[in-house]
Amino acid sequence: MNFESLIAAATEQGASDLHLEPSLPAAVRIRGTLRTVGQPLPGKLLLEAAHQIIGKDHWPQFLARRSYDLSRTIHGVRCRINIMQTARGVGMAVRLLTPFQATIEKLNLHPDLKKLIAHTNGLILVCGPTGCGKSSTMAALLQEINLSETRHVVTIESPIEYVFKPRRAYIRQREVGRDTPSFDQALIDAMREDPDVLMVGEMREPETMRLTLNASETGHLVLATIHSSTVTEALQRIVAAFPSESQNGVCAQLADCLVAVICQRLH
Repeated sequence: MNFESLIAAATEQGASDLHLEPSLPAAVRIRGTLRTVGQPLPGKLLLEAAHQIIGKDHWPQFLARRSYDLSRTIHGVRCRINIMQTARGVGMAVRLLTPFQATIEKLNLHPDLKKLIAHTNGLILVCGPTGCGKSSTMAALLQEINLSETRHVVTIESPIEYVFKPRRAYIRQREVGRDTPSFDQALIDAMREDPDVLMVGEMREPETMRLTLNASETGHLVLATIHSSTVTEALQRIVAAFPSESQNGVCAQLADCLVAVICQRLH
């Protein structure tokens, strides 16, 4: 069994995630439950698949960091792939993305979310634990803009998960590591690219948070994700990322620019 057939089998089972580790059976997550399937996988198979996916030009980066993130369409399925070095060899964690174009209706999200993207400036945060569907919700919000608004949208992602086909909106998607060296540089660049809407795939570093807040204060609608379990925790994480002498100013920025915080969980 090769890598493509593992992806195909996981898709047929309705899995959201596929985990591959040398000398262990493949594991799939279906409706939140993880279970193993098949026979243990040979390390040689996974190493060869990693070589093929990453490519010769980027293989030195994997060797230096011992991990590599990317997205690919495999067997007709858009996949977000993390390749990592483990004690057993080279393993992979693969997120299988929904094959349809996410919309608010298809994801059964609350219709009031459409009111949020009517804003022309400010910050919308989408938060929740890992695997709760933040990327899908973000894609649905952007697709709503795409279908109804003539706006210039710039996305900054690591990696690109959902590929948008421009309809009414003019959409540019940039992948960190491939199209830009970092989230920070892409945000600085975006201020010279005449965007109406910015999407920041993930806010982790204080400088990324600072630039995101600044963008939301300067006439842009900014959508961003952050890992947190509650709305309160999301805001606390942003404020706590800055030095104590700057935190009052950050609170003032949030008070001025925050449109909404969406916190979601899967049950």
